Amino acid sequence: MGKTRRRWSGKEKFQIIKECQQSGASVSEVCRRHGLSTAQYYDWLKQAEQAAVEALQNGQREKPTKREERMKRELTRMKDVIVEITSENLELKKTLGD
Repeated sequence: MGKTRRRWSGKEKFQIIKECQQSGASVSEVCRRHGLSTAQYYDWLKQAEQAAVEALQNGQREKPTKREERMKRELTRMKDVIVEITSENLELKKTLGD
Protein backbone atom coordinates (compact mmCIF):
# COMPACT_ATOMS: atom_id res chain seq x y z
CA MET A 1 0.00 0.00 0.00
CA GLY A 2 1.49 3.38 -1.04
CA LYS A 3 1.91 6.47 1.05
CA THR A 4 -0.45 9.35 0.59
CA ARG A 5 1.21 12.40 -0.89
CA ARG A 6 1.42 15.53 1.17
CA ARG A 7 0.75 18.88 -0.44
CA TRP A 8 2.95 21.66 0.87
CA SER A 9 1.95 25.29 0.62
CA GLY A 10 4.46 27.78 -0.71
CA LYS A 11 4.80 29.22 2.78
CA GLU A 12 5.56 25.79 4.27
CA LYS A 13 8.17 25.10 1.60
CA PHE A 14 9.84 28.44 2.25
CA GLN A 15 9.85 27.83 6.03
CA ILE A 16 11.56 24.45 5.53
CA ILE A 17 14.17 26.04 3.23
CA LYS A 18 14.82 28.74 5.85
CA GLU A 19 15.04 26.12 8.60
CA CYS A 20 17.69 24.21 6.68
CA GLN A 21 19.71 27.35 6.13
CA GLN A 22 19.40 28.85 9.61
CA SER A 23 19.10 25.99 12.10
CA GLY A 24 22.59 24.58 11.83
CA ALA A 25 21.05 21.14 11.37
CA SER A 26 21.88 19.15 8.27
CA VAL A 27 19.50 19.17 5.33
CA SER A 28 18.86 15.46 5.80
CA GLU A 29 17.92 15.99 9.48
CA VAL A 30 15.43 18.73 8.67
CA CYS A 31 13.97 16.74 5.77
CA ARG A 32 13.61 13.63 7.93
CA ARG A 33 11.83 15.71 10.59
CA HIS A 34 9.30 16.90 8.01
CA GLY A 35 8.95 13.58 6.18
CA LEU A 36 10.51 15.02 3.05
CA SER A 37 13.16 13.67 0.70
CA THR A 38 16.35 15.65 0.26
CA ALA A 39 15.79 15.57 -3.51
CA GLN A 40 12.45 17.34 -3.02
CA TYR A 41 14.12 19.91 -0.77
CA TYR A 42 16.77 20.69 -3.40
CA ASP A 43 14.07 21.00 -6.08
CA TRP A 44 12.28 23.56 -3.89
CA LEU A 45 15.54 25.39 -3.23
CA LYS A 46 16.25 25.61 -6.95
CA GLN A 47 12.72 26.90 -7.65
CA ALA A 48 13.04 29.49 -4.87
CA GLU A 49 16.39 30.70 -6.22
CA GLN A 50 14.98 31.02 -9.75
CA ALA A 51 11.95 32.92 -8.47
CA ALA A 52 14.17 35.25 -6.44
CA VAL A 53 16.30 36.07 -9.48
CA GLU A 54 13.19 36.80 -11.55
CA ALA A 55 11.73 38.97 -8.80
CA LEU A 56 14.92 40.97 -8.43
CA GLN A 57 15.38 41.83 -12.08
CA ASN A 58 13.73 45.22 -11.47
CA GLY A 59 10.98 44.65 -13.98
CA GLN A 60 13.43 43.82 -16.76
CA ARG A 61 11.68 40.99 -18.51
CA GLU A 62 13.23 39.16 -21.37
CA LYS A 63 11.81 40.03 -24.77
CA PRO A 64 9.39 37.34 -25.95
CA THR A 65 10.76 35.11 -28.68
CA LYS A 66 9.24 35.12 -32.16
CA ARG A 67 7.75 31.72 -31.42
CA GLU A 68 6.09 33.04 -28.24
CA GLU A 69 4.71 36.04 -30.14
CA ARG A 70 3.37 33.75 -32.89
CA MET A 71 1.77 31.44 -30.34
CA LYS A 72 0.18 34.40 -28.55
CA ARG A 73 -1.36 35.63 -31.82
CA GLU A 74 -2.58 32.11 -32.60
CA LEU A 75 -4.16 31.81 -29.14
CA THR A 76 -5.94 35.13 -29.59
CA ARG A 77 -7.21 34.02 -32.99
CA MET A 78 -8.46 30.72 -31.55
CA LYS A 79 -10.25 32.51 -28.72
CA ASP A 80 -11.96 34.77 -31.27
CA VAL A 81 -13.09 31.72 -33.25
CA ILE A 82 -14.50 30.12 -30.09
CA VAL A 83 -16.44 33.29 -29.27
CA GLU A 84 -17.83 33.41 -32.81
CA ILE A 85 -18.84 29.73 -32.83
CA THR A 86 -20.41 30.02 -29.38
CA SER A 87 -22.38 33.06 -30.48
CA GLU A 88 -23.62 31.25 -33.59
CA ASN A 89 -24.55 28.22 -31.48
CA LEU A 90 -26.59 30.37 -29.10
CA GLU A 91 -28.40 32.00 -32.03
CA LEU A 92 -29.25 28.59 -33.48
CA LYS A 93 -30.61 27.41 -30.14
CA LYS A 94 -32.79 30.50 -29.90
CA THR A 95 -34.07 29.96 -33.43
CA LEU A 96 -34.81 26.26 -32.89
CA GLY A 97 -36.37 26.90 -29.49
CA ASP A 98 -39.04 29.21 -30.91
